[in-house]
Amino acid sequence: MSESWFYKQAKDPATRREARRMSLGEEIKRIFDQSGGTYGSPRIFIKLVRAVREDRPGPSRQHSMPASTTS
Repeated sequence: MSESWFYKQAKDPATRREARRMSLGEEIKRIFDQSGGTYGSPRIFIKLVRAVREDRPGPSRQHSMPASTTS
C-alpha cells in the first residue's frame, strides 16, 4: 500500500459497511459481556437475529390475511 493511499484512507470517514460492521462488533461484545462471557457464537447469533426481527415492523394482520371473496 502506498503512503498516499494509507493517509487517504486514514482521513476518509468510514463507509456505511464499515460503520455497520463496527456497530455489529460492539453489539456482539455487549451481548458477550452481559452473558458474563458464557455465550458462544451460536447463542450470540440467535440474540442478534431476534434483535433484528424486533426492530423490523412485521406485516400487519390486515395484509397477512387472504382477501375474502364475495359471491
